[in-house]
Amino acid sequence: MNFDKSFARKDDVLVARVGSRVIGKFCLIENETIEISDCVFRVSMPPQFIQPFLNALDSDYGKKWFEAYSHGVCARLISKENLLEFKIP
Repeated sequence: MNFDKSFARKDDVLVARVGSRVIGKFCLIENETIEISDCVFRVSMPPQFIQPFLNALDSDYGKKWFEAYSHGVCARLISKENLLEFKIP
């Protein structure tokens, strides 16, 4: 199988990056490889950082951060540069 940018695998975190109602929603890939679209970011990191990252995304800070950094007129979106600025408190 080809593990390029269009696939997510075990322990990758997927973060919705486009869509007013779904922006900032996330999931952890636990055991399968799936094809992904360009509407999500695939975030790979060492295992010790996965849970703190998920906790930050799920916190009030994470929700307010996505509200503050999302932009766009019709469909809201987050850029890669924006996501790289996301801090884990």
